[in-house]
Order: sequence, then structure tokens, then C-alpha cells
Amino acid sequence: MPKKSKRRNVFGILSRENEYKSFSTIGSMNADVLIKFLDEFAKEIKEKTVIILDNAPFHHAKIFKNKTKEWQKVDLYVWYLPSYSRISI
Repeated sequence: MPKKSKRRNVFGILSRENEYKSFSTIGSMNADVLIKFLDEFAKEIKEKTVIILDNAPFHHAKIFKNKTKEWQKVDLYVWYLPSYSRISI
């Protein structure tokens, strides 16, 4: 029987100018991984930036919520889709 491959997760950010920035990881996506991605991204922004997230449980983890205050100091803001939204990401 073939060995099952590890899961790859990709997190992407798209600008208004259609510039795409991606981050990927092997294994599960969680708050720690997302924080690492957004910390890296926060170093690159040059103007006020809003990240729109769905309501995955780890997007609301205490460690993640605490980090949002730090990102706001560099003009990176997190906004959540409503729990019911017709918008698909």
C-alpha cells in the first residue's frame, strides 16, 4: 500500500493590485503557524493593511487574538467574515 503523503496547507494574501503573497506549511494549520506567516508579512507592509479571515477556530485562539494588538501598531488589521457569509474564500 502506498504511503500517505503529508498534508500541505497554503495561506495566500491578495492585494488590491492583484499581487499575490503565499505561505505554505507541511502539516496542520494552526494559530502558531498563522502568527508566523503574519509576523513575516507585517515586516513587508508599507501602508495600512487589512487581512480578512474566515472563522476557523484557530483564527479566534487567544494567542492569535493577543497578537492582533501588536500588528495594529504597524498598521496590520484583522477583520473576520460574519459567521454566515455568502462570500467564499
